[in-house]
Amino acid sequence: MASSDFWRDIAEQFGNIRESEALTAEWADLADTGVGLWFLTGSNSAGYSFEALARRAATEIARGSDSDLLTIWLNELRRQDFGFKETGFILMSGPDEPERKRCHAGQINRVCEVSANFCRKLEAEAVQAEFEKKKQLPFLTLKPVAISQSPTAKSPDTKRVKKQDLSRYLDAAKLTERQYQCASLRWEYGLSVSAIARELKLSRMTIDQHIKFAQKKFDASDMYQKMRKQLARTAPED
Repeated sequence: MASSDFWRDIAEQFGNIRESEALTAEWADLADTGVGLWFLTGSNSAGYSFEALARRAATEIARGSDSDLLTIWLNELRRQDFGFKETGFILMSGPDEPERKRCHAGQINRVCEVSANFCRKLEAEAVQAEFEKKKQLPFLTLKPVAISQSPTAKSPDTKRVKKQDLSRYLDAAKLTERQYQCASLRWEYGLSVSAIARELKLSRMTIDQHIKFAQKKFDASDMYQKMRKQLARTAPED
């Protein structure tokens, strides 16, 4: 799952969409399969902004065989009963069926607001997951250690004090230069994703992706368990 910073940022953007009150997501099940089709009604400008954000958010929850990101997002709102209301039956015709027929229908009014609230729910879940993960990482309790480094892309600020030196393990993970930079600022220096984004002048989503890819390489390098063992031996007693 994406970080809490990612969901907080997306929720804020959903909430800032102009003319969002008029935007509604309509659903109709033409084939009576329970799947149905979605279409947006209301402000065109709000619809474009909403669709872009919904597709971005859906990349973090996509599962199964459905490949349309907008459909994935709206189906998830419907599945979790976020703002979806059944409106009964309407008469519609499909592209290959000229005769109009009765089909099951529903809608999500104020879909931007509903999506923002759903993102806040996902943010809360991510915060809990991050807290649980921190409890399992012994190196997060180490005292700050001053590290002398030469100014490189991997160490953007030579005056900053590391909370712990993980350079041996980060080097072994074979990260790209940018992944190393983001992972070091996050894990060694303890900066938040927002703070890293401001320092590197990148979006929070970009920083989040770099850290996510770094974590995958780090896990695959089998250095994680070695690091935990070493830190368990060297961690100061309370």
